[in-house]
Amino acid sequence: MDHAADESRCGQWSRDAVGQARGLPCVCDPGGAVHHAEEGTDNMVQPLKSKGGSSPSGAPVTGQAWLMLALTTIGFAVNFWAWALLSPLGPRFKDSLDLTSFEQSLLVAVPVVVGSLGRIPAGALTDRYGGRVMFPIVSAATIVPVLYLGLAGHSSLTALLIGGFFLGIGGTAFAVGVPLVSAWFPPERRGLAIGVFGAGMGGTAISALTTVKLVDANTMATPFLITAAVLAVYAVVAAPAA
Repeated sequence: MDHAADESRCGQWSRDAVGQARGLPCVCDPGGAVHHAEEGTDNMVQPLKSKGGSSPSGAPVTGQAWLMLALTTIGFAVNFWAWALLSPLGPRFKDSLDLTSFEQSLLVAVPVVVGSLGRIPAGALTDRYGGRVMFPIVSAATIVPVLYLGLAGHSSLTALLIGGFFLGIGGTAFAVGVPLVSAWFPPERRGLAIGVFGAGMGGTAISALTTVKLVDANTMATPFLITAAVLAVYAVVAAPAA
C-alpha cells in the first residue's frame, strides 16, 4: 500500500485487524507508516482543525472566540433592527397613503420574504468568502435601503416596495452569522454559542419599541437615520476583524 493510501487510512481512523480488536486509534508516523497507539499512552490522534476554521472537539474556547460571538450577536441585532423597520409603520403608511389591507400586508411581507429567500445566496457566499468578510458587507449594504426609505422612499407604495425589497438584505445576516459562530466553537459548545447569537433576533423588538415613538417625536426619517448610523458604525468596527 502506498503512502497516500496509508494517509487515507489514518485520516479515516481506520484500524487493522489487530488494532480493531484492541480498540486502538490509527497513527501515521513521519515516514508514512500506519500503526496503532500503544495502550496506556497519550499518543491518541486528535481531530484537526477543519478547513473552514472550526474548532476541534475538546479544544478550549479562546477569548477571541467569545469576542467574535459578542460582535456577531450585536451585528445580528442591528441588521434585524433595520430589517424590521417597516412593520411598525405599516398602519401609519396605510393611513397616509390610503393603502388597502392587502397593500399594507404586502409592504410588511416583502422584506421578510426577500430576507428569508436571500439567505440561500448569502449562505453560499459565506461558504466561499467567510463570515468575517460577509458580515460587514451585509451590514454596509443594508445602509443603502435604510437611507433610501428614510429620506425619499416613503412617499408612495411603489417606492416603499422597492426600498422594502432591498431592506431584505438585512434579514440575510442570519445565514452569515451561524457558520461564523460555529467556526469559532467546538461541537460541545456550539449549541450555547448559536443560542447566544440567536438572541440577536431581539433587534426586531428594538424596531417595534422605538420606530413609531421616534417618528412621533421627530420626523419619519429619524428612525431610519439612526439605524443607518448604527449599521455604519458596526460595519466599520467589524471590518478589521475580517
